[in-house]
Amino acid sequence: MNKKLVFGIIISLIILLLIIFLVLRKKEINYFNQVTLSENNRIFNLVDNKYYDTVLSVGLDESGMKDVVVIILPITQASKNNFTGDLKAHIRYHDGNFYLYTDSYAHKESIRIISHEIIHIKQYLSKDLVFENGIVYWRGDVFDLQSSDYETRPWENEAFSEEGPLNNKISNILYN
Repeated sequence: MNKKLVFGIIISLIILLLIIFLVLRKKEINYFNQVTLSENNRIFNLVDNKYYDTVLSVGLDESGMKDVVVIILPITQASKNNFTGDLKAHIRYHDGNFYLYTDSYAHKESIRIISHEIIHIKQYLSKDLVFENGIVYWRGDVFDLQSSDYETRPWENEAFSEEGPLNNKISNILYN
């Protein structure tokens, strides 16, 4: 047999095996432990990732919140367009309900993102953070959104600093 033909057959077999491997390879999913969710809060999950309500329920309980109503919705492209950077989620408070808008994330990433948004829920409930008639109040002071970057907003700084410990608490419950 000619060397080029043998080389071509070997390369073809390697490519075929690689394709088979990639097709048959299963995406690793880190499923949560079975947990009993409390009835302290009401969560309506309207996104494809049905485990978001589990993460949110555990996080709200770990934060000591009760009687909170959260509706989980897909994030809109309009919200993403109005944000500089990579908007993963955001929370809005209206008529006694919280609306959590989020994209689709794997289990572990969703814990981190939802932990951050739970801190914002806590800020709204304590009245540290108030959005009213297009005006933002942070701990009683008017805050101009146009003159500040996302990363320098005090409520975001607080959420980033507190999301880690909450993320760890939720992860310990759901994975350990």
